[in-house]
Amino acid sequence: MRDLVPPHETFAPAASRPRRRSLKTPEDPSFWVTMLSFVGMAAALVVVIFALPAGGDQGSFWAFFTGFLVAFAFSGLGNGSTFRQIPVIFREQHMCQGQGQGPEAKAAALKQSEMEAGAVTGCSSAIAAYGFFFIPAMFAATAITNALWMFIGFYATCLALCWWFYARKGAEAPS
Repeated sequence: MRDLVPPHETFAPAASRPRRRSLKTPEDPSFWVTMLSFVGMAAALVVVIFALPAGGDQGSFWAFFTGFLVAFAFSGLGNGSTFRQIPVIFREQHMCQGQGQGPEAKAAALKQSEMEAGAVTGCSSAIAAYGFFFIPAMFAATAITNALWMFIGFYATCLALCWWFYARKGAEAPS
């Protein structure tokens, strides 16, 4: 009998998500992959902006197409690394709080971290699903170029927040 390809392996963003530990090492944790995805999405949208027709120029379809494909690939990468980060952050936070208090406290801390990580993952998924409404609404409400620059600004804000809370020296929750 022929092996069927699992549905999760048939979409480009899903295929670009980090698998196992290929992109996560002690020197390169998932928050760095998340930060890389913000930079990659912003850079890809800059390519898209410059590929659009402007001032009598017809633009470049292939640059536009490639820019969006790269943006979607980095979106999948960021999706995978973000959802990898959430349980790790909660587990480390609760395990540090329950450290040295015995096996019962450790088990309770692990259970609490799993419950909180599940809730945050669900809320994050709900907010991410809202993007299917918000992105087309932005394109309808403003000029395409302006909307793309706003998305780039959003990615820059996300990058700054990720750096502030996880990457900088003296961060609240260094990873």
